[in-house]
Order: sequence, then structure tokens, then C-alpha cells
Amino acid sequence: MDIRFSAVVLILLLAASFGVTHTDSFYVSRNTSLVSPGGGVFELGFFSSGGDRWYFGIWYKKIPKRTYVWVGNRDTPAYNSNATLEISGANLVLRDNNRIIWDTQRKKERSPELVAELLANGNLVLRYSQSMDPRDYLWQSFEHPTNTLLPGMKLISSKVPNYASRRYLKCWKEENNPARGDYIFGLD
Repeated sequence: MDIRFSAVVLILLLAASFGVTHTDSFYVSRNTSLVSPGGGVFELGFFSSGGDRWYFGIWYKKIPKRTYVWVGNRDTPAYNSNATLEISGANLVLRDNNRIIWDTQRKKERSPELVAELLANGNLVLRYSQSMDPRDYLWQSFEHPTNTLLPGMKLISSKVPNYASRRYLKCWKEENNPARGDYIFGLD
């Protein structure tokens, strides 16, 4: 069964990366993806782990067997062939049939100057378009790891001051299902 999956992604091409903004559009399907700058080590896009379940994620581009390092909607797959990824308010939002199935869960403030960007290290960040300073990131995938610890990511114990929640790795439920499994790895 050939399922055509596409998502509208609002994008601004920057010199060394891609960015999602409120103004331009870019279509991402299972045959189209976005590659990180600086050698193209990482790729971002949509993938199917079998059947009609679709996920938004990041994987290693140059490894022959696709190896996923981050999955946004791991517990809520998209089933619609016209899901959309967009910046809404101050959030990166994935919609399936106009139903939000994943978002960055930030405040609902409005800001037209936001950019979502895939960095060379595999970190997907949401930031103001005028600032490249990592201290100004509003959201980043490195603070929301799934099952892979990449260089630059930090695991955080629940007892560390100034962090709202613990960061840990959680295995996939099954080989072809990125939903949260039964085992975690973290600091206590």
C-alpha cells in the first residue's frame, strides 16, 4: 500500500541550516527530508515504522540502517496523509486532521519572529530569528531526549536545582514502534 504522507512545514533557508518560520512553505514527505549543516550527519523528516503510523523525527543520515536519535510524536503517531508541521504561537506544532498530536508545550504567546532550526549536532531548536545564542533557545530537542544520548545532551536528576523535570532516556516499545517502552536510563 503506497501511503503518501506529506506535511506542510514553514521554512526559511539559512546559510548553514534550515529554519521553520511563519512565512514560507516547504513540503516534507517520506521521500523528502531536511539535512543538517556541516557535513549532513543528521536528517529530519517524517518516517513510518510500519503500516500507517507516521512520526516526526531525526536520524543519522550516513548510516545505511536508519538509526533514529529523536522522535517528537513517539506516543501519538499521525495516521493522516496530510499532517502539518507549523509554528503556532511560540510552539512547534504537529497536527493530524487539525488535531494537535504533538507540540513543544511552551506558553501560548505569539511571536512572528521564531525559527525552528536543525543544527549540525542533531539538535532541533526553536529560537528568535535575531539570536543565534544557545542561551536564547526557547525549546530544544536536546532537553527532551527520547532513546539516544547524543554529544551535548544532558541527563538531569530530579534533584538538580532550576530544572522543572528529570531528563532520561526511554527505550522504544518494540523494534518498529517508537512509543515509550518499559525501560529507562537516567540519573537518580
